[in-house]
Amino acid sequence: MNPSQFSQTTVEKPITRKREHQIFIVVFICVALLSIVIAGIIIFNNVGKDDPIDPIPLFGIRQINTSIPIPIIDAKVEDYHASRINSIESLRPALNTWKERMLKDPIPTDSFRAYYFNKSAPEKVIKTEIVSHISYSNMYNVYNNKQNDIPIPSQQFGGYWIGNITIPQSEEYLISANVGGKSARLIVDGYEMPDDITITTLTKGTHEVAYELLSEWGSLGVDVSFVPAASILSIESIASNITKGSDFDVWYAGVRGPYNKDHSVVVDSTQVPTKPLILLLNSYELIHWKISPALYPHLAYIIVRSDQPGSTVTSSLSPKNIFTLKPDSMEFIDGIKTECWTDAYPPRCDNVNNLETLNTIVTKLTDSILTGFAIIQTDSGITTLSLPGMSITKDILLKVKTENMLLKATAEKEALQIKNKAQPETLFNE
Repeated sequence: MNPSQFSQTTVEKPITRKREHQIFIVVFICVALLSIVIAGIIIFNNVGKDDPIDPIPLFGIRQINTSIPIPIIDAKVEDYHASRINSIESLRPALNTWKERMLKDPIPTDSFRAYYFNKSAPEKVIKTEIVSHISYSNMYNVYNNKQNDIPIPSQQFGGYWIGNITIPQSEEYLISANVGGKSARLIVDGYEMPDDITITTLTKGTHEVAYELLSEWGSLGVDVSFVPAASILSIESIASNITKGSDFDVWYAGVRGPYNKDHSVVVDSTQVPTKPLILLLNSYELIHWKISPALYPHLAYIIVRSDQPGSTVTSSLSPKNIFTLKPDSMEFIDGIKTECWTDAYPPRCDNVNNLETLNTIVTKLTDSILTGFAIIQTDSGITTLSLPGMSITKDILLKVKTENMLLKATAEKEALQIKNKAQPETLFNE
């Protein structure tokens, strides 16, 4: 090896090592920066989703507690699509609650103390009252252009409910809080409940329940319910508890949503039933049904069903004669006359078999036929439903079915004519 080769070789080695060191530093820095960016994205996307942040920092600064996880396991209960939680105590404690600022009276038991205020001035309570349920609606005012006894515009409405509920025995409960169109949170024993319907075991004894609400919409509906999961029964289970061999009058009452401030609907009668009476009370939203005393002497059973859990009944009947029907056992029915839309073929027709289907369900439940049908239309604003409404007989069932099938056939004919009337390829044909 000559000196020039030796010199060249010994000079290149240090240069190569230096470059390798520089490349290593650059790669290390790039990886570190990328890790920071990814971590930032993850944190940004998750902040506020499950953190127990006071959703309504009405009386203080928002606080975040990230030290306690929320162990929710997705599980369907009936068809309410409830989420199962291990226990109330496994949830995160509620922070910045309104209790110390709002509560100025003793907490009632098995009822609730309600405070109503304008959210622009939360320190000034406009009205307080004792209520049997955490329920509030202004739908009657919306449909009738009237003002209720609480002069607060819906968009400015704020409400706080607090009370103790008594659980007679430890068992699983469906807990539901309707939070659509508002910022709200349900707090049980100091722990913040998830927004959706949940199922968990409530222990025997007294539990403190509070509900904090700020409205955001023009129409407002609030309802909170605690329902024993075991009380929601199938058609077969209810049928097995109804006396066989008896002949009943069965009157159906259908209401889509509440119009009274307290979500109540009064059921009265325009005639005296000729047989022991079964009421089938069906609704889409939660309803607190109040049965007129005039019907008390005639009541044998009451069956309640609603798409949203928590509907209740006030009557003279023993609780053992009042049943809650699983929501997937039947649909909410608020019409028995066929309605069709012929803008497409085949046409869409609703209510074609509603009365026949309802009568079939009634027969399975009670071994009797439907004898009365009454509904409250969605936009009527009516808060009292008079039964039996339309009297139902076998002849009426056949007549309604025949008329509905004729309406459907006529709609199919019209839709087909519209479909064949104008086609692009025949536009310029003579």
